[in-house]
Amino acid sequence: MSTLQQQVESVRNAHGVPALGALVLSSTRVLEVALAGRRRADDETPVREEDRFHIGSCTKAMTATLIARLVDAGKLRWNQTIGETFPALKPEIHEAYHAVTLEQLLLHRGGIAEDRNPDPLLMLRLRALEGDMRSQRRQALVAVLQREPAASPGSQMLYSNFGYMIAGTMAEQATGESWETLMRRWGFNPLKMRHVGFGAPGKPARKPDQPRGHLGQCRTPVEPGPLADNPPVLGPAGTIHCALRDWARFAQLHLQIAQGKRTALLKPETARRLHEDPYKQGYSMGWGTVSRSWAKGQVLMHAGSNTMWYALAVLAPALDRGWLIVTNCGSDAAQQACEQLLHELAHP
Repeated sequence: MSTLQQQVESVRNAHGVPALGALVLSSTRVLEVALAGRRRADDETPVREEDRFHIGSCTKAMTATLIARLVDAGKLRWNQTIGETFPALKPEIHEAYHAVTLEQLLLHRGGIAEDRNPDPLLMLRLRALEGDMRSQRRQALVAVLQREPAASPGSQMLYSNFGYMIAGTMAEQATGESWETLMRRWGFNPLKMRHVGFGAPGKPARKPDQPRGHLGQCRTPVEPGPLADNPPVLGPAGTIHCALRDWARFAQLHLQIAQGKRTALLKPETARRLHEDPYKQGYSMGWGTVSRSWAKGQVLMHAGSNTMWYALAVLAPALDRGWLIVTNCGSDAAQQACEQLLHELAHP
């Protein structure tokens, strides 16, 4: 048994999560991967290396990367505004949002209210939307932006899932394709990410074909379906699931960008912009940005959870290392398990 496998099993047992997984990478290869535990708490089916885990808000970096690719292709501009993208919707949304730019949305500077704990009535309204996904996101955009801004756009950072949803809707408007289709064409396929998708992974079945998310202190598995994730309209903010090795392909791209290396997917100036923090707010486009002595410089990091899963991504460019950690529960114990495992791996 590898040292990593022992660490994963020890931390999983200590915190009582159904399953826990970790992957260690460099900018060029996967160094180690280990998973331990079960696909669901009430079934003995073990997790496997190719199993898919929901990564929640770690999706945001993927949406930002998709938009960067569309900028390179001339289909979007960083300074493109909501008003010019949706001229027909301007009478339905608050005037203060007309001049909000794509870049501001990706930096959480659009003035939209902080929504880590969103309005439950609004969430019910989003679940009831009808039509194809592009139509639903346009309806959701109006529902969010008809309200007065929580702050003057551009004035402060307010973490907003809806901001990323609107950025994704702008990409849909510019291309005529859904965010899901765009993610596959411009993101997953070029990176050869195959074990990847949207929403809760798997299909309802007596024997789980994929890990299940859990509620109730990691004891209650949730079968795939409408209530196993946030409303699909919020996809650009946090509904992607993937296997660890597939997520690693994306993480390696960003580790290379952070090291100043040229990549095949993005122009150098576009790639650099993804990691810039022009407001010195500790957040770039889909990544938290901090400086840590143990990492000998900047660290890019993000956590993700839809309350039924928890995921953590950390990149240390100066060390040429990255760590991806996942669990199929969203409780405090799950967060503590991921953070403890990260500490053990990054501080050997």
